Amino acid sequence: MIVRVMRYNDDIPGLIGDVIRKGIIDTVDLNTGTATVKVGDITSPALPWCECAGSVSTWCPPSEGESVILLCMEGDIESAVILRGLFTTANPPPVTGARVHIKMPNGTTFDYNYEANVLTLDLTGKAVIIAPEGVEIEGPVKVTGPIDATGKITSEDDVLAGAISLKSHKHGSVSAGVAKTGNPE
Repeated sequence: MIVRVMRYNDDIPGLIGDVIRKGIIDTVDLNTGTATVKVGDITSPALPWCECAGSVSTWCPPSEGESVILLCMEGDIESAVILRGLFTTANPPPVTGARVHIKMPNGTTFDYNYEANVLTLDLTGKAVIIAPEGVEIEGPVKVTGPIDATGKITSEDDVLAGAISLKSHKHGSVSAGVAKTGNPE
């Protein structure tokens, strides 16, 4: 038994090299959640990549050309899993600093700067929020662009259009009968 252990220990770097391998994503199968990895001249079989997969789960497929690590159980590439997230000169970090940043292939970004406490969503398309129980925003809201509402708009406070108050504006040219008022002042 001791002789056998010594023989295995003769090539520890080689054994570690078989267990942990650096490679590049070659293909991605979005239907099965697997990818193949090129390690030198070797192409792995379709392998799973690591995600959160418990009661909280994520889906963020790797990209072809992404640098990864293969963790090969007992040195067997057939049973490996893909560990992701190695930046390279070809795929550098999209930003730096104290932030969480997600960049999509179409240019859409999600960025949370936790030092400045600022969340920025920069979308290349539209956003859809589905919230059957409503949406609450606590804080000032500024909208640049038109607003289209199909339901009632309610305010507990005054509503201003330019400098004209809905609650306290006055109308000129008021007379009894069927006459119409003038424009608000």
